[in-house]
Amino acid sequence: PFKDAGIKAGVPPSITMPDDHPPGYYMDDPLPDRTAYLTFDDGPADWTGDILTILKDEDVKATFFICGNWEYYAGGPKDDFLKYRDVLVRMAREGHVIGNHTLNHYNLANLGPEKIGPELDGNQDIFNGATGLDYRMTLMRPPHGSPWRQPSPADVCARVGREVRRKAVVCMWTRHFDSGDSMGWVRGEWYEKGPRIYEGGEEFRDKMRRIYNRLMERADGRGLVILMHDTHPTTRDILPAVIDNLK
Repeated sequence: PFKDAGIKAGVPPSITMPDDHPPGYYMDDPLPDRTAYLTFDDGPADWTGDILTILKDEDVKATFFICGNWEYYAGGPKDDFLKYRDVLVRMAREGHVIGNHTLNHYNLANLGPEKIGPELDGNQDIFNGATGLDYRMTLMRPPHGSPWRQPSPADVCARVGREVRRKAVVCMWTRHFDSGDSMGWVRGEWYEKGPRIYEGGEEFRDKMRRIYNRLMERADGRGLVILMHDTHPTTRDILPAVIDNLK
C-alpha cells in the first residue's frame, strides 16, 4: 500500500511526517482502485495453516500481523511462535508478508515510551529465535488500532508515534473494512477441556454470513485493506467466498 518505503501514501518525500502520524498507511489514505489487501491479526493459531492453504489454492498473498502473546494469557508465558514454528516458516517461504503486532497485545496508548520499543523488539526476537529465519518485520499494526483507530489526543499519538517510527512502518486497515470476525464469538470458535468444540451449527454459519456481508456490501471497487483474524475458524471457512467475490 505504500508508494515508497517509509513514506505515508500520497505524501511527497519532501514532507516530514509528524510524530503523531509516523510513516505508514492510515484508514482514509488512498490506494489503487480494484485492489484489496488481505491482512490477518493476532496469529499464529490453529487455523493459520488452513488459511495458508486457501491462499495458495487461490494464488493470493496476504499480510499476517503476528503476536507472540508472551504474557497475555493467564498462567504465565506462552510462546506461540515456537508452537507454530512450521506454520510461520511456511508463511515466509510462500511469499506472504509477516508484520509485527507486538509481543503482548497491549494497548500502546497506555504504555510509556520505555515499554513501546520492547513490545516490538521482543516480538521480533522471539520470532527469530523460534523460526531461525533472518526476517525483519518492517510493517507493524498496533493492537486494537490504538492510538489511531479512534484518534487519541495528539500528545498520546505523538508519544506512541515517536517510538514506533524508530522501529517500523504503520499499517492500519481501511475505514469500515474491519471484518468484525473478532466480535461476537460463537460456539465452535474456542476450546474447552477435551476436544475442540466445532459443530458447524447455525450460530457458526450466521457469523460466517455476517463476516461476508459486512465486507461485500461495502466493496465498491476502490482500493482497500481488509482486517481479519486467523484466530477464528469462521474466518477460515468464509475466506474462499470472500476472495472469490473480491476477484
